[in-house]
Amino acid sequence: MMCVRALLLAAVFVCAENSNQVLQPPGLEVTEGETAEVTCNHTITRPDYLAWYQHRPGEFPKLLISGYSSPPDIERISMFITKDRVCTTLKIRGAGVRDTAVYYCSVRDTVREERGNLNKKGCREPETATGVLPGFVPLAPSGGLTFINIQQQAIS
Repeated sequence: MMCVRALLLAAVFVCAENSNQVLQPPGLEVTEGETAEVTCNHTITRPDYLAWYQHRPGEFPKLLISGYSSPPDIERISMFITKDRVCTTLKIRGAGVRDTAVYYCSVRDTVREERGNLNKKGCREPETATGVLPGFVPLAPSGGLTFINIQQQAIS
């Protein structure tokens, strides 16, 4: 009998400002068919919009799910956001080989500078060619990325 196991390895990401941190657990093992669950906490003072991306090798990052509060499920994907928006949890039901990828937790603050002016962010902006929403600062290694690696193991 073959069993597929998902090994979730996490690293920590920080935004452009050194004082802001995004933290995820160091790792998690999930058996095929179970729910893969990754939680992301951050220290950004005015969190606004939270998002999860999936990045497969050789592809652009793909927006999986996002919102200001917990959005409705999208197929096997769900996201819970705490009321204060400092924590979000991504759940992938029925984890399998097709879920092998890097997963990014992304946070956008409430106000950003745009051409010298401070603007309140409004509704969801359209995706760019890279698949990343405008207004999100690309994250650097040290706190919000999780690699889900699906490995097959023979069980006797």
